[in-house]
Amino acid sequence: ANRSRASTLFAPALAHKLGSHCVEIYSDEPKPGPSEVSGFITPELIKQRLVSPGNYNYFICGPTAMMEHVASTLAALNVPKAQIHSEAFEF
Repeated sequence: ANRSRASTLFAPALAHKLGSHCVEIYSDEPKPGPSEVSGFITPELIKQRLVSPGNYNYFICGPTAMMEHVASTLAALNVPKAQIHSEAFEF
């Protein structure tokens, strides 16, 4: 997830590594492309992509507000805290 395509790092590398599992989520892009979603990470979005969200590890890196939002979203899906890993940064 990111604000825009222009501010995204490593998108081509991630898309190459993850293939069809790569979903680009942009909060400030009104017209999403084929593998993109406009908006934010939500419980519904995660449930659309993963059959059992509690069976995965999650790695969150970004500004504090974004990381808090994603962590609370994962908590709402009953993902154990031990499966949520984070690294904070701010610009």
